[in-house]
Amino acid sequence: MWLKDLFLRKSKEPEEAETIKLENANEWLKSRTEGAIEEERKKLSLMYSRIAEHSERLKTMLNCLENARLRNEKISQKELALMEGNRDFFIKRTRRFIDGMENREGLLGFFRMEFDVFSKSTAKSFYIMREFFNNEAREIAAMIKNIENCSKELESLASASIDLKMRRAESLISEAMRAVEMKENAEKSLAEKNSFLGKEGESLDAARKSFSALFKDEDWKALTELKIQLENEEKNITRLAGELEEKFGALSFSMKKYRKDHIEETILESYIESPVKAVLADENMDIITVLQKMGASIMNGELTLKESKKEKIIRNIENLGKDYLSGFMKEYKTKKEGMERIKGAISSSPAMKRFEELESSVKAREKRITEIKAEISALKITFEKSDPARAVEQLNEAIEKATGIKVVIKF
Repeated sequence: MWLKDLFLRKSKEPEEAETIKLENANEWLKSRTEGAIEEERKKLSLMYSRIAEHSERLKTMLNCLENARLRNEKISQKELALMEGNRDFFIKRTRRFIDGMENREGLLGFFRMEFDVFSKSTAKSFYIMREFFNNEAREIAAMIKNIENCSKELESLASASIDLKMRRAESLISEAMRAVEMKENAEKSLAEKNSFLGKEGESLDAARKSFSALFKDEDWKALTELKIQLENEEKNITRLAGELEEKFGALSFSMKKYRKDHIEETILESYIESPVKAVLADENMDIITVLQKMGASIMNGELTLKESKKEKIIRNIENLGKDYLSGFMKEYKTKKEGMERIKGAISSSPAMKRFEELESSVKAREKRITEIKAEISALKITFEKSDPARAVEQLNEAIEKATGIKVVIKF
């Protein structure tokens, strides 16, 4: 009993697999299947030749059936018509079936689709042929059966085709090689991108440190002082403009009403819309004369206003005299010129130029780092999707089916 068990255990030991490198797989596969494929092709060629031979013999038999004479001529016209109609249909349908077998490449597909249809469509006419031409019908049936048997053998050869299995294995070899290449390229690109990301990160840290150092520099302190001066000048200009707009704003209603009756006083439109722009453009201070006319019109009752407002408006007109407006223009222009000088000093400041350079550098590196991270994420997806191990596993199975040899592909 123990001896029997020993032999049984030995027989169940798995067959040792042959190891092949992926780059040598095509050559190895060809060397193991070349002879078998040649033999298979010979068998297929022989089977195609037999089908062609049977088809030619079937054509001859159909010609004989077409010219066959009835042994019993004592039949009715009705029976004669039935025979001739069915003989004509059977011969034509069978010839059409033979014509469909001429294309060797599509022969198997033709048999799969047409043989059953042909058999069913000619069943009735065949049985009628047997009643009138028994010998010819039997010979034809035997030949069609021969063709059917050949087609089945051809189907069997095709389904077990080593050539087909080899082409499947070759396709999987290409697929596995692409998967390996894709994974290697993704891995290489990932390493390059990660290295580049590290360098960009170092450059960004250096730019940020330069920023910190810039803020401690004497040039930066001088720039900060200029910015404070600019802010003060802007506030002064805003204050001046606000005061002027407030004074003309108090006269806005009166000016609009006066303008309706004195359309020639076009200057009022610009002062109603923007007093500051109007004053700066009014070099001759023509507004003073117009305001004096408007004041006179109020006093003589031509321009009607509420009594409670007349005195205040007259006082506002008097406050907008030559001294005030010329003083405003001089102070506004002086402060505006001073503000422009400060802006020029800021823009030409070494610290400002350095700040803009560093700011541009930091933004560019931050943008590039974001782009690299997105590229790395995409590469990781590609890396994870490329699965050479799975492709090789399928290849191992395909090669074993094609050659009968158990293999392990290394990549």
